Amino acid sequence: MMMCEEYSINANEPDEGTKALFNMIKNINNRLENIEKNSTKMPTTNSVVHPPSQQDVINRLIAANKELMTKVQQSSPHPLPAPPNRAINIFKRGNILIRTKREGEKPFQKDNAEKIAGKVINAFKSLNVRVNGEEIEIKSVIRYESGDVRFYTKDRAQARWLLENRHHWTHLADPLFITSQALFPVLIHSVPTHFNISDDSLVEEFCQENDIPIESLKKLKCVGDPCGDEKAHGSLIAYVSDKEIANDIIRGHLEYKRSHLQMVSFQPGPIQCFNCLKVGHIASSCKNKPMFIRCGHQHSARECKEKIEDQHCIRCMDHDMENDEPVDRMDEKYFHLVFSNKCPIKQAELEKSSRFSETRVSLIPPASHKKISILQLHCHNQKDTILSLLNTKQEHIALLIQEPWVYYNYLQPPTHNTWRRITPTISPHTQDKRPITCIYIRNYIPSKNITIGEGNDKFLTSVSIDLDGERKLTLNSLYNPPTSFEGIDILRHNLNNTTSQIDPNIIAMDSNLHSKLWNPRGYNHIHPQARDLISICTSKASSFSHPRAPNIYKINKHRNKNQPPMGQPSGSTASGENQHQDQQSFLRPSTN
Repeated sequence: MMMCEEYSINANEPDEGTKALFNMIKNINNRLENIEKNSTKMPTTNSVVHPPSQQDVINRLIAANKELMTKVQQSSPHPLPAPPNRAINIFKRGNILIRTKREGEKPFQKDNAEKIAGKVINAFKSLNVRVNGEEIEIKSVIRYESGDVRFYTKDRAQARWLLENRHHWTHLADPLFITSQALFPVLIHSVPTHFNISDDSLVEEFCQENDIPIESLKKLKCVGDPCGDEKAHGSLIAYVSDKEIANDIIRGHLEYKRSHLQMVSFQPGPIQCFNCLKVGHIASSCKNKPMFIRCGHQHSARECKEKIEDQHCIRCMDHDMENDEPVDRMDEKYFHLVFSNKCPIKQAELEKSSRFSETRVSLIPPASHKKISILQLHCHNQKDTILSLLNTKQEHIALLIQEPWVYYNYLQPPTHNTWRRITPTISPHTQDKRPITCIYIRNYIPSKNITIGEGNDKFLTSVSIDLDGERKLTLNSLYNPPTSFEGIDILRHNLNNTTSQIDPNIIAMDSNLHSKLWNPRGYNHIHPQARDLISICTSKASSFSHPRAPNIYKINKHRNKNQPPMGQPSGSTASGENQHQDQQSFLRPSTN
């Protein structure tokens, strides 16, 4: 230290390197002094160190895990969502049960699982079968005493192919393994009763009118007896051999001599046992005691010796006997069959079933309509938005949509069991032919009261609804492209051909035009084509109905002020009395 002091006195001002060296030496001296102070405070005797307990270790691990999870959540503000079930099911093995006939010799009687799998794989090789570019793999086989065989495959896609094409390969694996062809039923409503399903010429004409291959329609079956009940319309079940054709029929619509027919996927009713007459299982798997449908005794139909011609509900009578209630066979409450939906015992069993206890939207129309409510949607057309409107319980009789959301695979808007979907194109094959407009109508309106407009176009969907047998309500969903504005000419042609001064006519449009009649306050841009639109509508005694909405793009500061807002709500026109409230049209037909 003396050398440093002498150097600092006699020498000149030190440079930067010397100053840094002096600071390092000073820090070392301070550390040495702190070590000496702490060493004097340390105990001279050896202290006993107790290891931490198991609970302390667990608490420290839990605290460290929470701290780590907090850091991970803070570092990733948008965590990855859970994969959908569709992605998870790819890695699951598929399994299907193929049933055989109950009578006769059973297939694969002397074969074990390995031999059965080998025979089936050889049948696939003879047919050169591939699913998604891969050969079908049979992982395991279970053969039941009834002759039914369950196959486990690599994935569900292969299992689905086995079930849908079973009639092609089962007889190749074993000559006794004969199965029927898979058919896909479609339920068709509002079919005129004069349509004779046994007349091949009428069936062929019906298929040609709807572009359905005649060879794919295997069978037609009537639901009930509409002719015997003296009904003008009934329902049919069409059994189609091609699954894609069946799906196209359900997604689109059918026509018969200009009449609109509604289709839905056929859902078979609840299974009911023929052995014990209970709901929920079939006779082949029944473990209960038998009950004959006529006498109610515990024996099969072959063993019954009583001759009872009248058919009453044995289950209702047996239920009253167990509760010590008087049973009169001539009582009207027993005048129904055991398998009828009128049976209160069957209804109680259906309510307990999880499949049939779901809440369903009523298909019965309201008792009276003082106002007819019509809803329009022309923005934010996402899948969830459309489905939420279709699931609403409010009494809208129609939903008019412009630029609807469509499925990417078959280019059609979604369907719903309480709505009838109407689009200008039945089966579009390319994106440029997908429907730009769409109309949904409640199912409680009969199909015979609905007439599809003749001038329907890609940008226009027109439908007429028969209100009271004398007048019709015409609904039009129109989209006007923002660049070509060809929707104006389509509207002019439609009004000149279809508009009546007596019948009400609703035109819900996305005009993509700006005018003072519907522009927001403070926005003065006007399209020249808007004047043409106004003159067309006013010449047909129409009036505009749309509230002045705020400019929803006003908060966007980066948008060019001279550019018109693209999402501005457009005007909708109506002939007749029309009231608008919260973007819903309440229409009362004119009394003129």
